[in-house]
Amino acid sequence: MNDANSNQSKPLRRTSNKIKDIYDAYVKNDKTKNIPINDGDENIDAGDNVESSLDSIQNPEQVSLDDAAFLEMHAKIEELDKAVNDSQSQIESLQKENNELKELSLRKTAELENFRKRSIKEKSDLIEYSNEKLLNSLIEILDDMNAAINASDKAMDAESLRKGLELIFNKSTKLFEEAGVKKMAFDENTEFDVNLHEAMMVAPSDKPEGTVLQVIQNGYMYKEKVLKHAKVITSSGNAN
Repeated sequence: MNDANSNQSKPLRRTSNKIKDIYDAYVKNDKTKNIPINDGDENIDAGDNVESSLDSIQNPEQVSLDDAAFLEMHAKIEELDKAVNDSQSQIESLQKENNELKELSLRKTAELENFRKRSIKEKSDLIEYSNEKLLNSLIEILDDMNAAINASDKAMDAESLRKGLELIFNKSTKLFEEAGVKKMAFDENTEFDVNLHEAMMVAPSDKPEGTVLQVIQNGYMYKEKVLKHAKVITSSGNAN
């Protein structure tokens, strides 16, 4: 009994043959196997047993239950190796994808920075040259006025000169209206509005107090915004 226990607890000796090591670990000490083991000459018997097991593997008809377990273990090892290889391939693929995303992110960041710089420049140019079209039109008015001045040196007819100035004025008015600038409208019942008018003085009249009596300088609107307040004289009411 003691000899049997001592044989079971005896440590296995590692060899350079991996298949033999597996055999020693899972086959040799299994009591259910009917493979003879001679403790007196362990190395020789183990080698013979391994060769016998390999012979059995090479002949499927002679494969025992123990050899089937060994084959199953060998298949699991190969399966694990394949899983490791697949995982390594997946890691390499993810690393490649990560590098591509980093490169794409850097490229998009550079494009966004260039877009920001272009937008700043375009906005600056828009502010600086926003009146370019209007000024180009005003140059035509200057040319017309210069031509009128030159014509006045030779013209003896004041009426012709007046008509020429009216043409220039009308042309200028149309130009400003196209740009969104319009003169404020007044009538005999226009009331003073501090948001639109600037009172230069008040005068007694038969009209109600606060009524605009006279426009000294016209006011102008740019779309819905006051471009220039009108300078007016307002009524203070009846003198009595």
